[in-house]
Amino acid sequence: MKTPPVSLIRKIAVVAAILLTTATPHLFATAPFTKLEDCTFIPNSSDDGDSFHVRNKGSEYIFRLYFVDTPETDKEFASRVHEQAKYFGISMDESVRIGKEAAAFTKGKLTGKKFTVYTRWQDAMGRSKLPRNYAFIVVENQNLAELLVANGLARIFGTPTTTPDGLTPTAFNARLHVLEAKAKHDHLGAWSLHAPAQAQTTKPSDDWDKFFKKPAPAGEPAAAQ
Repeated sequence: MKTPPVSLIRKIAVVAAILLTTATPHLFATAPFTKLEDCTFIPNSSDDGDSFHVRNKGSEYIFRLYFVDTPETDKEFASRVHEQAKYFGISMDESVRIGKEAAAFTKGKLTGKKFTVYTRWQDAMGRSKLPRNYAFIVVENQNLAELLVANGLARIFGTPTTTPDGLTPTAFNARLHVLEAKAKHDHLGAWSLHAPAQAQTTKPSDDWDKFFKKPAPAGEPAAAQ
């Protein structure tokens, strides 16, 4: 039996790798959720608003929230910081500041409390030796992703999936947009730094009006504009 050419073997390997990487997210997206109850927060210098360390039954995990993205806490990844700042209409320095606020918010919400993690063990990648997986976090009957958006501390951007209670990605995304609209209206978080257009205090010049308006006779006030 002849051995296949090396070039053919390489092509088959590349195709197999592509199929594996494209199929894996789909498999996780349809896999059932694992529910981890009575989880606790583990402080770590790498934690931020949407990614953090968790302990459950003696094991340590890193989870990354579905659907949302909190700003970076430094400028190591400048292009990403730029995208996040652009989303909120703020400067990069302000975006980093909001990222630190988001990290503090998440830490404050989870520290000293028991919370529930719902995960499909979908790989969220990351630089730690410990695997990082996407998850929904529920603390005191509130979804952490929703809390971050509602407080203007996260953009609606990230990996979507059907929620543990059966909401489609479209439906949950719509819910987040409602919360974001309220945060904008109330000028919360990053939206408090997004300066609205200044109200115009003077009537704009109108050449047509100037041409046809007759000057007021001497001693009489000019007509109101």
